[in-house]
Amino acid sequence: MHNVNKSERIAKMSKLERFNVNKSRRYTVLNFLASGEYWTTAENVRLLFGVKHLSYVRRFLDTLIDDDLLSKRAISSGGTPRNYYSITDRGLAFVDKFEKYKAGKLSHQTMFHNELVQRLRIMSLNIFGEALKWRTDIEIQRTESEFKSIPDAVLTLNKTYSIELQRNIYSYDGLVKKISKCLDDCYNERFDFILFVCCENLTSERLKTMFTKVDKVKNTRGEDVILLAEDREKFIFIDFNNFEEFIENEKI
Repeated sequence: MHNVNKSERIAKMSKLERFNVNKSRRYTVLNFLASGEYWTTAENVRLLFGVKHLSYVRRFLDTLIDDDLLSKRAISSGGTPRNYYSITDRGLAFVDKFEKYKAGKLSHQTMFHNELVQRLRIMSLNIFGEALKWRTDIEIQRTESEFKSIPDAVLTLNKTYSIELQRNIYSYDGLVKKISKCLDDCYNERFDFILFVCCENLTSERLKTMFTKVDKVKNTRGEDVILLAEDREKFIFIDFNNFEEFIENEKI
């Protein structure tokens, strides 16, 4: 059977059909950003749409900028600026969201980290669709003041996972502190497992090896307690490239 990608199908559509597709995609992007993402990149929108051509996505996003639904901001990385797109107050109102979002100081490293976390969400969306339950770090900080650890996201499948995207190795003390906070949240039933997704300068095997060397953590009173086998079972380590396979298995 001949496979036709979405870009090719759109090219064969009538003007009315293309209008309806673009209208639907407006709502897709704006609802996605209004759900606690607020910022995105053209590449992530391309993945969200499941289309081939980045040039189409950039033109599409420019139409939302023209209508004051999005704004665009270039953030430099080593002298090379990258464009990030954010939803405006008008864009929030367009999808009946009226809670204002004010971005703090943004760096390339922060934005790139968020871009990768967002990509994990898009992978999950492509598998689970509207049934996906995903909370962003912004949403968690806004609504869940009792969290000790502030995960990058919380994903609910058959179980609830705290998502920790990790691009660099922890110091030993930093890892102990992170484990302690995660366990506190876990035992307070904020999630069932902690999923470390490793990429760039860090592999899951390297982080897992470091984790095995941790024998004590801190309780809420700051006291050392033994890290038990049942505690260790709550921590999962995977590489970024294996995330899709991991959640596919959770679908079964």
